Amino acid sequence: MKTQTNTMDGARLSKLGSGAFQGHFGGCPDCGDAEGPYNVGRAHWLVCPEHCVRWLIGENLFRAWRDESPEEWEATQRWLDGFRVVKPVYGDDTNPDGEADNDDR
Repeated sequence: MKTQTNTMDGARLSKLGSGAFQGHFGGCPDCGDAEGPYNVGRAHWLVCPEHCVRWLIGENLFRAWRDESPEEWEATQRWLDGFRVVKPVYGDDTNPDGEADNDDR
């Protein structure tokens, strides 16, 4: 869940770690938020519904995809098709506030 502290400060994002996996797999380049993962077969995606963006975080990282059917994967893929693929932003481990640089400046 996003918090009020997900705000832009120039080209920096604050509180990236409040999204899925606390930012370990990146966050939305606009707000730092992340939801998911959503599986399409072995592939895992995170999304930011507010900005309609998605990014691939890897394959076969989590077992949940094995319990889903091909029909579920097809439905998930159709839903994900409405999201633009982006390069996520990542937290700076040296920054205790969890801020991330937006490398696409």
